[in-house]
Amino acid sequence: MGHKKRLRLDNGETIAYQEKGHGDKVIIFIHGNMCSSDHFSSLLGGINQEKYTCYALDLRGFGDSTYHTPIESVSDLAKDVYAFINKMQLNKVSLVGWSAGGPVCLQLCVDHPNVVKEIILLSSVGLKGDPLLRKNKNGEITEGYYTSKEEMALDPEVFIPAQAIQKNDFQTISSMWNVGIYTNQKPSPTKNETLVNETLKQRNLVDVYWALAHFNLSMEHNGYIHGNGYIKQIVVPVLSFWGEQDPIVKLKAVQDTVHFLPNASLRILKECGHCPLIDSPDEIIKGMEEIIS
Repeated sequence: MGHKKRLRLDNGETIAYQEKGHGDKVIIFIHGNMCSSDHFSSLLGGINQEKYTCYALDLRGFGDSTYHTPIESVSDLAKDVYAFINKMQLNKVSLVGWSAGGPVCLQLCVDHPNVVKEIILLSSVGLKGDPLLRKNKNGEITEGYYTSKEEMALDPEVFIPAQAIQKNDFQTISSMWNVGIYTNQKPSPTKNETLVNETLKQRNLVDVYWALAHFNLSMEHNGYIHGNGYIKQIVVPVLSFWGEQDPIVKLKAVQDTVHFLPNASLRILKECGHCPLIDSPDEIIKGMEEIIS
């Protein structure tokens, strides 16, 4: 979709990214699971390029970025983003995180509060991460949580897309997006083809599920790990968007995150599912321009 540049980090990974605009306000876009920087094309194309400089990254193991060292936590992804900011000699940045990209933004702000100006969360995984409940082969929830990454890899929610990616199965991934993500508007067939092909490049699906289950900034246990309470350290302004038809991220998880953040607000999007980038791009851009100081 967009032309991707490359930046080699000191840890040996190479991050692919797209750059748009030449304004003095810098925004970094962090995609979710089964995605890449191309999923932000609607925002990158609609934002004021005189006012903003935008960088949309392919996280390690996604899209055209490398995956030499497997990630063990959301922190690993946040460290890559911080290394990117440093290497590009960017000063204060605004962060936009969609879905699983939300925790990466929150973690980065916990670790390096001095570089983050504000955060925009789009249908974001909550402060307690995504503690996947144990399921049987029919996909029915049983008791408890997975005790190993290998066991979690057999969960239908993980196994089906992982197998599809391994087999380069375009149709299965396309169907999954059509059913679970594009609950309202759908991308054009050409755009859909590009985005599904980006999903098929992912090499870290199981690692990401495991990392999200072990992400917990709350004061409580999430079933996998006790929270560290770091959510309260994030004092920058946070604007959280959630689509009222979102079948993936529950409203309570979004409300809890906003409640515990000292300086956050929530906007609920009408006629919007888990992909506000397709359903509500104009409202997202409007909100971003209001909050980015």
